Amino acid sequence: PDSKKILLEIKENGNLKYFILEIDKTPANLILLDFLGKNIEKIDFHPQNSQKIFFSKLIKSGETTTSSTLFEFDYLKKEISQPLFKDFLTWEISEKNFLWLTREGNLYKSDFYGKEKERLNLDPLPIKDGLSYQFFQKAQKIFLKEGGNLYLFDQTKKAFEKILEGGEGLKFSPDLQKIAYFDNNEVGILFLESQFDQPQRKIFEKIFLTRFSEKIGEVFWFTSHYLIFNAGNKIKVVEIDNRDRLNIIDLAEFRESEIFWSREKKILYLLSEGNLFSIEGLLL
Repeated sequence: PDSKKILLEIKENGNLKYFILEIDKTPANLILLDFLGKNIEKIDFHPQNSQKIFFSKLIKSGETTTSSTLFEFDYLKKEISQPLFKDFLTWEISEKNFLWLTREGNLYKSDFYGKEKERLNLDPLPIKDGLSYQFFQKAQKIFLKEGGNLYLFDQTKKAFEKILEGGEGLKFSPDLQKIAYFDNNEVGILFLESQFDQPQRKIFEKIFLTRFSEKIGEVFWFTSHYLIFNAGNKIKVVEIDNRDRLNIIDLAEFRESEIFWSREKKILYLLSEGNLFSIEGLLL
């Protein structure tokens, strides 16, 4: 959060290794986090102290069972805390608290040390075996992705409500009023707020945007009204206004490309055949 360090996950010979890159040092200092051990599930910086990280890993709780367990780690002192909490499906951290979902489908919130615990939902969410679960906290709203389904936590009803099915990939718009959802060949838009400008949209209205025979790689919000993505070898920009004929252009063509759009710097980074390119000046 203080932009002084980068957390790196690197796969080497099929094994994952984690590093801290201290970019505020000259030269930059690379630290191997071998103290964490194996079976790491998720890792993130402490939002108030970048010398510390939180990580969860699978711990054996019997001969045949394992349990997800969360720890705090001071990487300079190489000190690992006692387990903060365990036996959960997923967790997320904000500036002030933790959220986690238990295997029984209960949503909890606590401080950074697993104390002051509060259960948020009245009735458990039915958990489906074999599906992945992931939290998103946006504009004081809690979203939960279950496989290709998306739920919004209704803080009045204290329950999860499904608002989307079939969203394998999800991207929130910069204004946090829309979600682009996509799979290998199709892109659609889900509106999180009513839109009163033209074209008008209702809250939770979904629109199909476009379909391609080529595989869609990655999708980014170019602005809150345009998307940028790669389909096959082409980099495309599309307007989300689908009235009449869809406004879509081919921006560039590269073989086997991977893209990343930096909205802050307004630069498109593109990796193709081992070469890294940057394209500037797309937005003035």
